[in-house]
Amino acid sequence: MDAVKTRRPVATILLRSVLTKSLPMSVAVVMTTVAIVTVHSISGFGGQNLHSMLEVVATMLSLVVGVLSLVRYLSRKNATYLFLSSGFLGTAFLDGYHLLVTSSQFSQLMPSRPESLGPWSWSASRTFLGVWMVLTWLGTANLSRGRRGDGIRESSVWITGAALTLITALLFAWLPLPRAHFPGWFFSRPQELLAGILFATALAGFISTKHEEKDSFLKWLQWSLLVGCTTQIAVMARSESLFDLPFHLAHLLRIFSYALVLGGLLAEVSRTFRGAEESRAVQESLTAELQESEGRFQRAVTGSTDGMWDFDVCNGEVWYSDRFKQLLGFEPGEGDDFANVLDSWASRLHPADRDDVMKAVDNHLKNGLRYDVKYRLRLESGERRWFRSRGQAEWDHDGAPIRMSGSLSDIHNERTIEERLDLAIRAANEGLWDWEIKSGTTYFNDTFYTMLGYHPGEFPMDLQVWRDLIHPDDSSTVERLVADHLSGKSSSYRHEHRLRRKDGAWHWILGIGEIVERDQDDQPLRMIGVHVDIQNLKEISTRLELAHTSANAGIWDWNVVANTFVSNATLHTMIGEDPLQGDIPIDYLLSRIHLSELQSIQHEIAAAQASDSHTYDIEFQIRCSDGAYKWMRSTGKVIERCPDGRALRMIGQHIDVT
Repeated sequence: MDAVKTRRPVATILLRSVLTKSLPMSVAVVMTTVAIVTVHSISGFGGQNLHSMLEVVATMLSLVVGVLSLVRYLSRKNATYLFLSSGFLGTAFLDGYHLLVTSSQFSQLMPSRPESLGPWSWSASRTFLGVWMVLTWLGTANLSRGRRGDGIRESSVWITGAALTLITALLFAWLPLPRAHFPGWFFSRPQELLAGILFATALAGFISTKHEEKDSFLKWLQWSLLVGCTTQIAVMARSESLFDLPFHLAHLLRIFSYALVLGGLLAEVSRTFRGAEESRAVQESLTAELQESEGRFQRAVTGSTDGMWDFDVCNGEVWYSDRFKQLLGFEPGEGDDFANVLDSWASRLHPADRDDVMKAVDNHLKNGLRYDVKYRLRLESGERRWFRSRGQAEWDHDGAPIRMSGSLSDIHNERTIEERLDLAIRAANEGLWDWEIKSGTTYFNDTFYTMLGYHPGEFPMDLQVWRDLIHPDDSSTVERLVADHLSGKSSSYRHEHRLRRKDGAWHWILGIGEIVERDQDDQPLRMIGVHVDIQNLKEISTRLELAHTSANAGIWDWNVVANTFVSNATLHTMIGEDPLQGDIPIDYLLSRIHLSELQSIQHEIAAAQASDSHTYDIEFQIRCSDGAYKWMRSTGKVIERCPDGRALRMIGQHIDVT
């Protein structure tokens, strides 16, 4: 008694944990229990009638699941629900077909005996669903790897599903089926194992596939697959005759497996509705915040020396403050002719600036890119002056822009000085940067961008953006040298390092900088520097380094990603190949290396590809075209890398040291 009393609380705790932490598992446990009790209570009921009733329920459930999956797919397309809907709609047809051909009215019209027709038509439907569950897992796995399934053609899925369904159905009408039951065997219906294996494969795949925690549908689907796998392997495969206990239990468990998928779909629909309610609440909150923001905006306009503007994207109206109009040369009271439309401002843009400015507005509204641009406007007097405009849009819960507000500042004098300085910098082909240390504000001139293949202003003038452009192998050294200069350990900052170009290639630059402003406590306030393009110098240096040892050498250039290998004529003749026959494939060259040395060479190549500081230098034997071996010395290094750090290009040489 004491032992029993001790075990009860533990069992209670475990049961409560299961019921609260996994709703699909709880439903599966309850359904399985109900199935067993139900079969025990109705096992004496008429076999054919009970079977027909269970088949009607299963057919209707699979049809409902297929339709709901299709609706879910059409509302937000992804491969999971495409395969699921096709699979369950085909299964509904086959379940209904199974019900029809096993009925007393139609079974006599089939070429097979009922003892074979019933089990085989059941197996066909279950195997068909098993195949589509595996396809559903594969589609979900693609989504988890960031692929949206755009390469999957809907028509191909539907045509394949329909074709397999019809072919399966016609087989029963045309072909006599073999024996289905093997009494005395451990698995009396061994054909059921195929569907069980397919369900198990899909289950293992879903379990191993990473997906969002909030995607509860996949948990329901996994439990459905577990019930389906158990049904096929542990229950139906053990049935020795029609209408025995495992036969009816398997039919009930199939219904419960369908019900689990249906439960998951309903849970997904419920989650979607909750998401819509949350979106409405967010929209109401945004509306209230917008009203409060407008109040602050009006107060800021009154005391600002900048011109303020507010663009209603929906109706196209623009509000311009009085100060905005004054900056454009309108005296107080004269600004009434400045209409509240976008063209009042846009028509005054300098023709050379107009496209870039309008593109910046469009990129901000559509993509959320920062809007901070400098351009020239024609004043009322006809004079053109430089202005700086900054703005920020607001979007609704669907991502559509509602309005955009901002300011206009006269920067003509500053721009004139900046142009003169920039002219001097561009004459030296140097990228200028200016860093206000405490605020973090940075400025990059046009050459800073173009040196790396970008259009001026294409990425934000932000210190972190610059840090992200630095090659990982150089980043720590650059940060240390800058910190040393800021702390007074060095009189200036100077370092050669690599920056990532727009096309992903790494570009060598010489960075030079110095503190130009300090506060009263001698703390640095401002640092200015330049980037000098030394890419060509680096490449020339690399080639010269190899040229020193390249007398009578076979020179090669290997694109590692494309696996193209280009070499000079000397390398061909070294190994007895005709230079006129074209380039030597790298795989062919490696196949000629003595087997005892191949692994060492591959290790050296991998080490060189892993680090820019490693130049591989190794001697080995290579088989010439006449079958004789020569001793070669090979040196090489990586000179270009992909954006993700992988080796893109290597160059090197082979020297005959026989």
